[in-house]
Amino acid sequence: LKAAVATIPVIGNGDVSGPADARALQASEAAARAAIQKIPDGVYRAGSFLDNDGVDLETKMLIEVEVGVEGDEMTVDFSGVAEQVNGPINSGREGGAVTAARIAFKYIAAPDAPTNDGSFRPLHEVIPDGNLWDSTARRCRR
Repeated sequence: LKAAVATIPVIGNGDVSGPADARALQASEAAARAAIQKIPDGVYRAGSFLDNDGVDLETKMLIEVEVGVEGDEMTVDFSGVAEQVNGPINSGREGGAVTAARIAFKYIAAPDAPTNDGSFRPLHEVIPDGNLWDSTARRCRR
């Protein structure tokens, strides 16, 4: 692998984030924003539940998500997600809530456009500490 990497020409100072990269990010962001603008401004809610956490078999966990659209920006609010539990279904912020929000967002906002950081600039997440999708280390280790 080192030999293959060594054959890649270095241009300038070796920084690969140049004008072409900036244009790609801007194009993906523009496509996402244009798609969001087609959605009427407002607050959209959906909810469901998980049967149990694998440990406490009698307790259902609420999953309610609120999506706000304003102009060309979208906010996904996970405040209605159940608090972390003792069972093995908690996840971290990036692997849980952020990933779920980005996957759903990409389906809605320009799914055929290239995916990069620009794609998600108009997306914001509200993730309260200590819920299923942002559990503390204490619970994740049980």
